[in-house]
Amino acid sequence: MNFASHNSFRVPGAADAPEQLYALFGGATRHHGTYDPDPTKMVKGENGKLKPRCRTEKEPPTPAHWAQHIAGKRPVGIAPLREDDQCVWGAIDVDQYDLEPPHFVQEVKRKAPKLEFGRLG
Repeated sequence: MNFASHNSFRVPGAADAPEQLYALFGGATRHHGTYDPDPTKMVKGENGKLKPRCRTEKEPPTPAHWAQHIAGKRPVGIAPLREDDQCVWGAIDVDQYDLEPPHFVQEVKRKAPKLEFGRLG
């Protein structure tokens, strides 16, 4: 499944973008993650990068949280595993910057052939 064609996500600046993101990134409904994006409230990691103090909010994510996320006021993190033990999306954060994307995707597809890849935009 190609996420761009499967979902009806349109323009990130659209007025209904918070609702679109809420629908697209469905996951855990009892909690969500966030952190204070103020750099003065972050700590320096071993590599010198600023690291936020993440926390779990024990309330469902909402389109209002996504609106704050889009505005850069309050990040929102959604756990992809739903309460019915199903996932409809996933993400990989690769911090090795010298990888060539096509090679990396081929290697992931080889190791996990049931994964489907898609891109937004």
